Amino acid sequence: ATYYLQGDERHALTILERAHALDPLSLEAVDMLGTLYYTDKRVRDLELLAAAAVNVTETSATPWILLAYYCHLSKKSTKAIYFAHKACSLDPFSVEGLLLKGTLLLELKKLQEAALHFKEAMQIAPSRFEPYQGLVDSYMAMHRNRDAVTVASNATKLLGQTARSLTLYASVLLKDAMNVNKGKSVLEKAIKEEPYYLPAVFLLCDIYSQERRWERAIELLSRQLSVQGGCRLHERLADLYSKQYRLDESNYHHALAAKYANQGEVGGVCAVGGGVSSGSGVGLTTSGGLEPPHSPQIPQLPPFDMEVEDINDSEGDVELSDLEAVWSDGDFSFTGQ
Repeated sequence: ATYYLQGDERHALTILERAHALDPLSLEAVDMLGTLYYTDKRVRDLELLAAAAVNVTETSATPWILLAYYCHLSKKSTKAIYFAHKACSLDPFSVEGLLLKGTLLLELKKLQEAALHFKEAMQIAPSRFEPYQGLVDSYMAMHRNRDAVTVASNATKLLGQTARSLTLYASVLLKDAMNVNKGKSVLEKAIKEEPYYLPAVFLLCDIYSQERRWERAIELLSRQLSVQGGCRLHERLADLYSKQYRLDESNYHHALAAKYANQGEVGGVCAVGGGVSSGSGVGLTTSGGLEPPHSPQIPQLPPFDMEVEDINDSEGDVELSDLEAVWSDGDFSFTGQ
């Protein structure tokens, strides 16, 4: 679970799958494995994991969390929120259950209730990053930007200036035109802390694109290819090359993005519109892989050396309304909508 808590999804997935294979009857950290399957949109794997957990016990929150994830991926939102509520009822201190229910409520635009669940998760597990992320998202959806800035700023102090906390802070700062430069500096600090943290890389790439610094954005993304691939990474590169009318490189990365989208990847599967043109100039190797039009060297960017300024956190704590009791624990069929 250490990798998962640190946000290292690739290593977490490998370790958690291995642990589950060795002891299928243990539900320890299985909810975390389910979260990764959900993020990766691996519906079949999530379905099998949920069915196995239900066979082990129905009195733990874990099976209901997995069922909620499965229903949500299957576009059965009513059942998803019911199962999430069931999980929280069985274990009010389940951080994964609170995070899941908060996320579902946020999607349903039940913003006050979502914020309440994220705050409860934060009180139970103040060292977890996800409650801060959820609370920031809730406040931003309510247009309470100052509260969102306060929470994100506190995350960098309570969790440390990690790549995740800094990126969260920067993402809020970037919503205000007056704070774009500061947000950019925070992102550069995040990448200095963890050079291959894609959320920070993508946000900084967006800033470079807005500044029409195409080459700088391409350098930033290309550096990632030395250690990782992925649909989103190649799709971003394809778009940037397209803006420069470098069609061979653009088609090459579009093809790779489509390949990753078909296979699935940790961190979310990306849907790529359209097919790959037969006249793209991208060849196939004998092993079925894609052959690039050339083999460019990965450019090296100068190291960032930025400090994060503290922001005034005088807004104080924010009171939220209580969640009304609107759920029933009656029978709920899992089949059909």
